[in-house]
Amino acid sequence: MKKGFTLIELLVVIGIFAVVMVIVSQSSFTIFQNIRRTDVQMATRNELSDSVQFIERQVRNAKSITNCSGSGSSNPRLDVVDENDQTISYRCNINTRSEVGEIYTIGQDTRSNTGNNVHTRLTSGDIFVTSCEFVCDMGSIGVPPSVDITVKGQSKTDTSDENIDEITLSTRVQLRTY
Repeated sequence: MKKGFTLIELLVVIGIFAVVMVIVSQSSFTIFQNIRRTDVQMATRNELSDSVQFIERQVRNAKSITNCSGSGSSNPRLDVVDENDQTISYRCNINTRSEVGEIYTIGQDTRSNTGNNVHTRLTSGDIFVTSCEFVCDMGSIGVPPSVDITVKGQSKTDTSDENIDEITLSTRVQLRTY
């Protein structure tokens, strides 16, 4: 009796090994794709959260709300008067996916004393703001004015995946009017 493996036995082992490798590689690909998608979603959420928190801090310390045109508008706008009696405007530029979708603020340049308005973008070019809404309640006796802010956005960087998840952030901010 000869020692060793026959050609048939070797082909069977190679076939089983190939099937196992295909299964492992597909699983690995799916895992890495989900990790990348989660990273993109977290980066999008963090950036939108930073922008909303910036607006939230500024609105909370504002003296008053002067304009609130944010419900159902294509370019929502919120104007507040800050503690230095400067009007600051928060706006969302909502366009088609191929163009810019951003949150930005317009306020006076206090460093140069020129009185010129300064446009400051609050979201990067990696984020596409798909929806933005400012809903204001001017308050009443004993109830301070408040603003409900809702922002929806998604990443521009992951264009290969058509199922890009839209991130939604909402908050209610009450002015500190004492």
